[in-house]
Amino acid sequence: SQSIPSVIFDILFPINIICPFPGNKVVSDLGLTGDISIPCIQRGDEVLMAHGTTEINENDHLIVFYKSKEDLDLFYNKAR
Repeated sequence: SQSIPSVIFDILFPINIICPFPGNKVVSDLGLTGDISIPCIQRGDEVLMAHGTTEINENDHLIVFYKSKEDLDLFYNKAR
């Protein structure tokens, strides 16, 4: 008989925040850890899949997934 591999799912909470950065950056500039991710960015009427080279502009809406409020606070404070 075959064993079924166990899968561990992390619980991530979504939030939509307006870009807190003072200037243009790319996703890889943010130094994201496994505890926080930005899968997509809303820019006006467009939704862009976020990759390391995706530019983040002022007034972009970042769709952020995070594990805990502390992770989100660290991300937000580091971005300023």
